[in-house]
Amino acid sequence: MSTMNVVKKQGPGRGIEITTDAIPEPAPDEVLIKVNIAGICGTDLHIYRWDAWAESRVKPPLIIGHEFIGTIYALGKNVKHLRIGQRVSAEGHITCGRGITGRRMFETWYQCESFLLKNGKVIDPIITHVLDLEDVEKGFMEMEANKAIKVLLKVSK
Repeated sequence: MSTMNVVKKQGPGRGIEITTDAIPEPAPDEVLIKVNIAGICGTDLHIYRWDAWAESRVKPPLIIGHEFIGTIYALGKNVKHLRIGQRVSAEGHITCGRGITGRRMFETWYQCESFLLKNGKVIDPIITHVLDLEDVEKGFMEMEANKAIKVLLKVSK
């Protein structure tokens, strides 16, 4: 069985763990992505802290890292429009802007950015730290100390 390095919330309580997990096979309409860089964001910080928000939404064990850059490693049998080796990225907050969910998400981000700018808050640079995977704990510490808004982890070389 082949394995991959993951950042995983194993159970309730503060903290996170670097461990290995089995490399999954993609379902027929999915792709498997080899992650090169993963972002630690506010959602991950909630999960790390295990606050009320995380406790009410997250069911450990859970591999974190929903913002990433990588390459397609394997294709599901129905995937015809993509190719192995193709560079891809994912960020769960970008929507089409159509439909009730898409409009709400877009309006929320726009209002947040407008509020920050009107009140003299600096929104650049958002990414201030790029760390090796083994330094994931340091990334969370920097975010908790308000020294970083988003941290990038080098997952594979």
